[in-house]
Amino acid sequence: MGLTLVLIVLMRWLAKVIVYTVIAGAILGMAFGTYTMWSMYEAQQEYVASADVINSTVVLLDEDLVAQDAYYYTSWVLTVLTVLIVVICIAMRNKIRQAIGIFQETSVGLTHNPGIFFVPIATYLLLFAFIAVWAYFTAYMYTMQEAYEDNDTGYVSYRWADSQENENVTTISDFQGKPTESEFEFFLVYYVFGLLWLTQFIIAAGSFVISGTLAEWYFAGPHDRSAPNKGHSPHTGVLRTLWHLYRYHIGTVAFGSLIVAILQSLRLILSYIQRKFEKKVGFVGRFIMCCCQCCLWCLEKCIKYVNKNAYIECSIHGYGFCKSACAAFSSLLANILLVAAVNGVGGLLLLMLKLMVASGTAMIGYAMLWEKTGVTNSLYIILVIIGLLAYIIADAFTDLYATGIDTILLCFIEDKNYNDGSSDKPYHCSNHLQKFLHHAADKEAGGLKNPEDGCAMDTPEVTPEPAVVKGKNRGKKTAKVGPAPAEAQQQLEDV
Repeated sequence: MGLTLVLIVLMRWLAKVIVYTVIAGAILGMAFGTYTMWSMYEAQQEYVASADVINSTVVLLDEDLVAQDAYYYTSWVLTVLTVLIVVICIAMRNKIRQAIGIFQETSVGLTHNPGIFFVPIATYLLLFAFIAVWAYFTAYMYTMQEAYEDNDTGYVSYRWADSQENENVTTISDFQGKPTESEFEFFLVYYVFGLLWLTQFIIAAGSFVISGTLAEWYFAGPHDRSAPNKGHSPHTGVLRTLWHLYRYHIGTVAFGSLIVAILQSLRLILSYIQRKFEKKVGFVGRFIMCCCQCCLWCLEKCIKYVNKNAYIECSIHGYGFCKSACAAFSSLLANILLVAAVNGVGGLLLLMLKLMVASGTAMIGYAMLWEKTGVTNSLYIILVIIGLLAYIIADAFTDLYATGIDTILLCFIEDKNYNDGSSDKPYHCSNHLQKFLHHAADKEAGGLKNPEDGCAMDTPEVTPEPAVVKGKNRGKKTAKVGPAPAEAQQQLEDV
């Protein structure tokens, strides 16, 4: 955990170096893999050719020809992918610079709100506590059967109240009103659905708190890298977001988590049907079941991504779930290149971060254990367990950073949609992020530049509308991303 937090904090200063190192490493890794596959293809080709030599002792099998073709086509696929990645990185170099600025802004926002690092810990503790309580009451459900003694064997066993398997028994328990097997199955389905829904609700609530805290911090800016703006209190941001969640947006989170729980329930039902009729259906039936499972899995991932951005939009404007989801989808679709750069580079960066933490923790554990025991052969299983636990913990905190990146990205998109950098409608992003935007927009054709403050943006001018940073309900607007058109006209008349 400590190593993950250190790396997240270091992103404030080393984001550019880390991002370009990760990209270069990915390209070099693809190039090395391509070179290796071509080398294996040439070696296999020489082996196959040696079989045609007169008096050759090489026995050529069909598998050798198949392997030669596999090496050939795999080499071409890796070559095309490597060239494609290089071309994409060159073509999107300006968007990658903007992504670097967003990564640094996210690290600054996290360090300015130290209480946000306790949100993943609290989320996991709530999940473990809820699952423990759920398992406790579910275990009680299995004790609701009726105890009886078989008169033939003398053994004590249990059955449901409507079971008629063996009438030659003596009832032991005197409890009345015991459930039937169908009633138990109904309660079990109810409990399982409750487990899915409340689990997703706890996760969604944690994501909402993270995004709400960072959204409030962003629109209280611009901030310096050393300290936040005086209008933002870093020690109470999480508590204020918790209050807004409880008071105004609990239904939004509950509805979003309900959709995910329904999809997960459908996947469980489909898995049950697949296991029950696996031996009764043929290859086509199993293939259709697998396709349905794959489609539901993809749909669940898409819904989770939409939900996360809907919670961010709800934190910014105070909309309901459906309106927030539509607004987030429209904003992301209008900036698809920037979103692709941030998500692509960010996903690769976070994966490398998790692997680095897991391997580093395992190496530290190996050094400590070897120093104390002096034994190396029996430590590998322990080191694998240490590495897996470190990866799980790193995944929890990198998910915090990923949520922060999505929040800052969407806040930045809303900021540049409603503001133009003038004195009347200044940008809320920090000067450090504006320098990245200025550098990127100057190299893009058609970039807009404000002559008063020199801040360049790469989006067309739009009519600003009032927006809420922390709406106390859907009818009230407590803070604005930019002034309304009427207020801007009045300001011009005053001048």
